[in-house]
Formats: sequence, structure tokens, C-alpha cells
Amino acid sequence: MLIKRILGLIIILTAILGLAVCLIAIVAGPPVLDRFAADIDDSMASIGGTLDTVSETLRFAQVTSSQVITGLSTAETSVMNTAEIINQTRPMLLSAGTIVTVDVANGLDQVQAAIPTLAQLAGNVDKTLNFLSTVNILGFKLGIDYNPAVPMDQSITMIGNSLNGIPEKLRGMSTSIIATDQALDTTVTNLNTIGSNLQYINASFSQFSGMFGTYLQKTTEIKQRLLVTQNLLHNDLQSIKIGLLIVLAWLGLTQLAPLYVGVSLLTGRAARQ
Repeated sequence: MLIKRILGLIIILTAILGLAVCLIAIVAGPPVLDRFAADIDDSMASIGGTLDTVSETLRFAQVTSSQVITGLSTAETSVMNTAEIINQTRPMLLSAGTIVTVDVANGLDQVQAAIPTLAQLAGNVDKTLNFLSTVNILGFKLGIDYNPAVPMDQSITMIGNSLNGIPEKLRGMSTSIIATDQALDTTVTNLNTIGSNLQYINASFSQFSGMFGTYLQKTTEIKQRLLVTQNLLHNDLQSIKIGLLIVLAWLGLTQLAPLYVGVSLLTGRAARQ
């Protein structure tokens, strides 16, 4: 009889402990799940904010790269056009240089070579005009008044002297013209190289712009999946909470039978029956 009562007491204590555990779990379990859901929401919100920042950064980088691509295209076109203009100018420079250093110089040499003859002719003309200005026929002059400050032959000689050294100077310019043409050729080569480099850089930026667009799309997809996952976790946690309450309630109810048996053993009610 004593053993039955001890056994009944143990069963009662076990059932009460089981009921207490179930009640504690019913009371404390849902808040724990709610806090877990809140933590998930906070984490998801933090990740979502980070993804938004990444999206804005990628969008800004995409816009900036597009502007850089446009600027590089404009610079490339300007550089290549400048190189083409310079390249087309070189023949005209050489042609003009040939005219100045060869044709003009030779023409001035010919003019200077003809100066003595012209001066001699001018001297004869000058003497003739001086003579005619003094002729007096029957008290009448011929109406020629010739008395220049500088005789004509001296004027022509002075013109010839003023051309001294000019042909040599013009021919000496050929070296500078050739050096300028070589410098322009080097400039054209450098400009073409710069244009090619700008084209390569622009192509690289175009790839980066496409990558930014792809990453932006991927980031948007990840955020959408994150929101879907968050909703699924909410639904799953609600289902788990409801299922947990049902299981705990069922476990609590299952403790009533052992409690009844334990009380029966403790009070001896089962023996009396």
C-alpha cells in the first residue's frame, strides 16, 4: 500500500512537472518565436538597406560610366579629326615652303640680277628727262618739269640693295619648314596613338557599364527574393507557433491521465474500487 502511494506521488509529481513544462512552453514559446521573427525582420531590413545602397551605387556608377563613355567618344573624335586636319595641312605647308624658299628666292635673285640693267636704263631715262626739262625753243619750254629728289637709277639701286640677303634667308627657312613638317608628322602619330588609347579605354568602360547594369539587375532580383523569403519565414513561423501550441496543449492534456492515476494511487481510490 505504501509503495502504491509512493508510486502515485511520483506519477503525480511527474505529471505536474509535465503540465508545468507545457504551460511554460505555451506561455514563453510564442514570444520567443515572435522575437526570432523580429530579429529576422531586422536582419532582412538591414540586408535590404545594404542592397538599396549597393543598387544606388551601381546606378550612379552606371550613369557616370555612360557620361565618361560619351566624353571619351567626343574626345576621341576630336583627337582623330585634329590628326586628320594636321595630316591634310602638311602637303600645303610643304608646297607653300617650296614656293617661298625656292620660287620666291629664285625670283628675287633674278630681280637683283636685273637691277644693274634697270638702274642703267633708269639713269638714261633720268638724263633724258633732265635734258628735256631744260630745253628752251624760241623762248618756250616743252612743259616737262623733272627734278626728283632721288634720281631714278639710285631709287632702283636702293630697291635692289634692300633685297640683299632676303633670298638666302628664304632658302634658310627650308630647314625650319622641314623640321615643322617632321614635328607635325610626329604630332599626327601621337594623336593617332592617343585616339586609339581613348578608343580602347572607351571600350573598357562600355564593358564596365554593361557589368554595372547586370549587377544592378542581380541586386534587384536578390532583394525581391529576400522579400519573398521573409514572407515565407513569417508564414512558416506562424505555422510553427500554431503547431507548437497544439503539440504543447496535446502534451499537457496527456498529463491528465497520469495525474489521475497518480492521485488514485496516492489516495487508495483504485484499491477501494
